[in-house]
Amino acid sequence: MDYIQITKENIDNEHICCAMSGKQSLAKKEWLKQRFAEGLVFYRSVERGKCFIEYIPAENAWVPITADGWLYINCLWVSGSMKGHGCSNDLLEKCLSDARAQGKKGICILCAEGRKREFLADPKFLSHKGFEVADVSDCGITLMCLPLSADTALPKFKNCAKHPKADGEASSSTTPISVPLPITGCRRCSRPRSSITSRSGPSTSPTKKPRRMYPHPSRPTHCSGTAYS
Repeated sequence: MDYIQITKENIDNEHICCAMSGKQSLAKKEWLKQRFAEGLVFYRSVERGKCFIEYIPAENAWVPITADGWLYINCLWVSGSMKGHGCSNDLLEKCLSDARAQGKKGICILCAEGRKREFLADPKFLSHKGFEVADVSDCGITLMCLPLSADTALPKFKNCAKHPKADGEASSSTTPISVPLPITGCRRCSRPRSSITSRSGPSTSPTKKPRRMYPHPSRPTHCSGTAYS
């Protein structure tokens, strides 16, 4: 499979393979243009389809993690007719090659066990590729990584994401709390904070139907895909 790197110079003329379309896709392209200056890299297959990887130095990632010296994968997505051709291996190797060339400690990504969560990676797939668990948040989001050396300190969640709690509530193992996802991904799947609950039980706060706006200047504009080859 052949791949093309999307850059600030060619992005206006290239398809970005993302789940967004129309105005949302244009908005993400504008967001990507700003991130290129921060080291974001975007590869997709030359053949049009859902087959791409997007990663960035973790210091510039829009997620609440402490991972200085790592590359963070915003999204790795291979699906549909692109599956079964080894594309995920190719794309991961591009990320790993960049990590080695830049002297990084390794690569990391967010995922979730159990019920599939939109725009979060599949931990079984990541484990199969050699990733290990670096940290787990109270709301069930897992940070996995693939270090390039055995003695490397692993990345971790910031405290606000590892032990999230609703505003004005003290943390308690018996009190249901609503928590934000450490990564909201694309706004098309964003849910109100009150609808995302901890393992201790559902939130009693009223929920509202999320607005389908993307992106918002203060929100992440990427996703960790869940379909691979």
